[in-house]
Amino acid sequence: MKLLDNAIRLSYTLPNGKAVELNLATEELLGVRMNKNVKRLIGCYEQDMLFLNKEIEGNIQKHLDERYGRDKSKKALDELRTLEAVVFAPVSAQLDKVDFSVSADQLKAFFGIQLDEEFGRLKNGEFDPALSYILNDPNGQALMRSLLTQFSIEFLIEGAPMGLYATGAFGTLQSHLLRVYQDEMGNGVPEDKHSHLYEKTMVDLGLSDTPDAYQDHFLTSNMLVSAYTYQICHDKSKFLRYLGAFFRNEACFIVWQKQLGESVREIYSGKVDCHYFDVHTSVDQAHGRWVLDNLVSHALERFGDDAAPHILRGFVELMIYQDIFGLELDHQILMGTTAKLAELPSSGLAFSNNISPGQTEHLFSDQELLINLQEDGELFLTDPLTATTSSGRELIRLPPFTAAFVKAGKNGAQYS
Repeated sequence: MKLLDNAIRLSYTLPNGKAVELNLATEELLGVRMNKNVKRLIGCYEQDMLFLNKEIEGNIQKHLDERYGRDKSKKALDELRTLEAVVFAPVSAQLDKVDFSVSADQLKAFFGIQLDEEFGRLKNGEFDPALSYILNDPNGQALMRSLLTQFSIEFLIEGAPMGLYATGAFGTLQSHLLRVYQDEMGNGVPEDKHSHLYEKTMVDLGLSDTPDAYQDHFLTSNMLVSAYTYQICHDKSKFLRYLGAFFRNEACFIVWQKQLGESVREIYSGKVDCHYFDVHTSVDQAHGRWVLDNLVSHALERFGDDAAPHILRGFVELMIYQDIFGLELDHQILMGTTAKLAELPSSGLAFSNNISPGQTEHLFSDQELLINLQEDGELFLTDPLTATTSSGRELIRLPPFTAAFVKAGKNGAQYS
């Protein structure tokens, strides 16, 4: 685990022996502008799916019209391609130069090794460093709550983007894909629906189980992972990339789910429902094998070597976004759940940015930020239940490359 700096550097070796080397500017990739754009992009993708949260009251048709009416759908489509170009450009511009050429046999062998190594780690794998850090931190419960809040962006809508491939007619592949989708949806048993299992975890943590409740708290890198998954499900020309990304999700996080469940049990003394993690530790062993043998292998047999580079790119591209999220998450965990305070200078300080009373704002900078909450505002790092507050004589110091969410009070807020 380490703190972020000006650049995010990632390196991977492909099964063809070629290297993927990325050098990404942290501010461009994770800054305020990207945060706003990726949040808007996810909103556009969500027009493809139906969300009926439990707290909806009143006229249901009015709710549907307001959220999914023709004007909303048209606006989403109009914005979609422009936002995609902006959001995915930092990574895709570098990946477009990479040689992903690989044969079908090479790719199957490579994926087989990935799965075998994951199964091997189930028996003797090293414990995840971030989870170890949380377990040994005095503020471990709040840090774990932060972690689980971030994952709610995916776990509370489990499998929803995959459902965009339920329509159409693409033969055996469709049947095999929907076999996994049925498991995610609980096979007709609402209590077994995977998102329902995570709802119980969130409630035990004292958190909301509504999918978009913490959208302002999600890290930019976290939303990039979500947006990429939406993109390769929404854009059917990226179906082969989706198969590679799907294998990545189903086959490469079995050990991590097991360790996360164990950590949650330990840190909350068994008082938080962990059935979600138990189910995934078990079912993803079958899903990983199923996706390789019945989806990826069948696609390669049907479409041949031409399909292999695109499937590989989907695997690598999702891995990159997930690794970027891991790096930002490590930084935030190291920063803790509250920001440090400093005395307001007696000579006064000029602030270059203002937040209007009652408004919210995402903060991120490659420089230290000084924030004046003006007595009644709140600042959150990652734990939605832990706010940093200050008196009228104090400023909040936000370290470089640290994400925060500000809720201005009746007097507004300032930062510079």
